[in-house]
Amino acid sequence: MRFAHALCEPRTNCGNGLRKKCTLLARYSSTLDDSNRSVGVALGSRSIVVLYIFEQDNNKKLLLSTIKEIRRALLLVIYNPKKGLIDIRLMQRGNRVAVFTATKNGKLLYNTSGLLGAEQSYVQRKVNLPEYQCVLIDPDGKLKRFIIPFYFALEGEHSQRSKDLHILREMRDFIKKTSDKNEEFDCELIKKSIRDLLLDMPCPLRSMIIAMACRVVVTQFEHRKSVGEDEAWESVTKENAKWSILIGKLEDISILSIILFFKETFRGKSLPKLQMSSLEINLKFIYSRGKGSVSELIAKWLCGMGVIPEAIVTNELILKDKLNMENAIEEEDTSEQLFLDDNRLYVEENPKIFKWLAYLKKQFPFSTSADNIVANMCWEYATAWQNDRQDMENSNQNDVNQVINKATENKLRPSRMKFLSKVIFAALELIICEESDTKQKHYQTSEFTQWIDKVYILADLWNIDNDFLARQQVIGLYQLGHDSLALDMVREIREASALIAPLVGIAGARLKRRLGHAAQPSECLAALPPNLVTHLDGIKSDTAVAANVTLQSTALVLQQVISTVEKSDTSNTHAQIIRLAELMVNGCEILEQLDT
Repeated sequence: MRFAHALCEPRTNCGNGLRKKCTLLARYSSTLDDSNRSVGVALGSRSIVVLYIFEQDNNKKLLLSTIKEIRRALLLVIYNPKKGLIDIRLMQRGNRVAVFTATKNGKLLYNTSGLLGAEQSYVQRKVNLPEYQCVLIDPDGKLKRFIIPFYFALEGEHSQRSKDLHILREMRDFIKKTSDKNEEFDCELIKKSIRDLLLDMPCPLRSMIIAMACRVVVTQFEHRKSVGEDEAWESVTKENAKWSILIGKLEDISILSIILFFKETFRGKSLPKLQMSSLEINLKFIYSRGKGSVSELIAKWLCGMGVIPEAIVTNELILKDKLNMENAIEEEDTSEQLFLDDNRLYVEENPKIFKWLAYLKKQFPFSTSADNIVANMCWEYATAWQNDRQDMENSNQNDVNQVINKATENKLRPSRMKFLSKVIFAALELIICEESDTKQKHYQTSEFTQWIDKVYILADLWNIDNDFLARQQVIGLYQLGHDSLALDMVREIREASALIAPLVGIAGARLKRRLGHAAQPSECLAALPPNLVTHLDGIKSDTAVAANVTLQSTALVLQQVISTVEKSDTSNTHAQIIRLAELMVNGCEILEQLDT
């Protein structure tokens, strides 16, 4: 039970008795108007307000049915605005309850009226009093209310006992608030423990359902706890956000785990099916294995059905064309269209597999890109092949089996080299070229390096020479116009003779393009050697050739290759192709002079 705030008495019949008691308080008096409302009259510069205080439980409303049973007391609040003093006295005896300083030049306000137009049912049940009946307003507009414990109105042992009870109740309220805070803290720990438990549960779908139920319960708890507080919505929103984020992630993993249960034999040309051990996929499993874990799981799933890489790339091109049509984007890529036409049948004959793959692509767009999936599939097959080879080596197979193993490797070698070449060219496209104000090119190769490291690991497993990988990189760099990077790698090539033919082809396509865009093509053709002109006439125009390259860099790469081959080719085996390369270098120099 707590003590009520100081309240202005709305109805009183004190009459002249009240006026006489007020005269006991020096120069102050209080009068009543015709409507029996208490009115403070300032004598001199002072203001007076008559207050009623009730002994009541702070948690219970003042009801008309119990108002007669509750003790009450009359007090005077006297305010001197010049000195900033507030004097509170008992009305019956004139005893001083308290005196303290307040803001100067303030205003003592009181309101004894209840709600205007309140329903009869409301007035019958409750005392119709305003919430703040007496306040002090500062010059800056701040309001301060009066709180007077009821024991100040008592005397003797009653006063002391009431004071003790008041302190006891204050302590009880403080302990209750502390307990509530401790309960809230414990609740936070429980919620965190539940979330950690849901991360580790083997079935993400079950975890998601439990998380949804927890969100409802926690939201209701937070709302009840924060009713009437300013931070109610903020608290509910923060907790809701935590659970919503967790539910969203669990939903993604649930979809992944459900789709990976689907198994079907790939129709048409297929790869050997790899036996995959069943995995308990949950959110903790995905987090612990890093960003590439989703791509790895999808690749394992596809390898278990024998899906070929061509079908995966084709499916991505089909989805890309569909998106372009929806957005009214027109793209003309002859090579992509030819590839799509050749391999579309693989997707059409396996609609269920690619329906689920398309669904996964919506949930995990980056992890389901064709490049990521094919690279991970390649890793799965390489690992499986390596394990099979080690098993054979450890089982004391006879010489016949060893010969068969070698024959199998030799048969697969061209396909593996072709596959690695494709991966290298795809990785080279990840290189980003930036030109500075000085027209120097700067390259960002971090993503390319990550992929090329995996290529070298596969090549080592398949016993494919690293020099072959380096040659493919030089060809790709020269094709894309990254001549400075190609020039650096040419110096490291051991078998440079294998580079001349493809590089001469690229250089010829560049010269053909330059002649096609020349201001005076006839003058350029007349200046070039006849043998070179004849060779360029037989070359088809290639739009894929890099346009932002210089004749100087084109010639530098060829000169480096020629120099390297001439040092090692003592038998003049490559004399003819070297002469053609020299013609290309000469043609670059002639056209460069004409440009200047």
